[in-house]
Amino acid sequence: MSEFQALYARFVDRYRHDICAYAKDIHGLEFDRLQRPIVLALQNGAKYVTVRSGHGVGKTKLLSVVVSHFCNTRYPWRVPMTAPTAKQLWDGLWPEVRARFAELPGYLGQNFDVMAERITLKQDPDNCFVSPRTTSKDHPEALQGIHSENVLIIGDEASGIPDEVFVSGQGSISGPSAQTLLAGNPTKRSNFEFYYTLSRQ
Repeated sequence: MSEFQALYARFVDRYRHDICAYAKDIHGLEFDRLQRPIVLALQNGAKYVTVRSGHGVGKTKLLSVVVSHFCNTRYPWRVPMTAPTAKQLWDGLWPEVRARFAELPGYLGQNFDVMAERITLKQDPDNCFVSPRTTSKDHPEALQGIHSENVLIIGDEASGIPDEVFVSGQGSISGPSAQTLLAGNPTKRSNFEFYYTLSRQ
């Protein structure tokens, strides 16, 4: 084992099961009493986490830290991210995710290619990537065919994501390695209720 591999193994051992410490030490962020239960559920292995949140409560920043943590403490991995509209995805969530990767210290940041529409692990870009994907009722394929040893599915403004997207991507969502985090202002309940029903079949 090389010196770098040994250092990385210690890093993973330190942070894989402690998202809060990772957020503080790597990104200088501390989760509040409302945010902590969300990340604790994920680090304890929850497959499905839905967050009903209002505006201005740090939802998007939390999602971006979760993505950063996932990509730096596992291998291989795939992270599809979706939102109901291109504006919500490209003007909201995606800039926050890119900002988190820009904050990574050199020994972590040098491992990634951060591009305009994709983030990849340099040593394995075909199998390790963060991919933002818009969804629609007529084109619900955003979550289809996502298979890896480690999968994290992110849905922002999730109450607006069509139910058809979850049906289409059920194989990816229910895979043995997948974790799904949905967050949004619940302007309607049907999507969250549908998702809960689907996740328990």
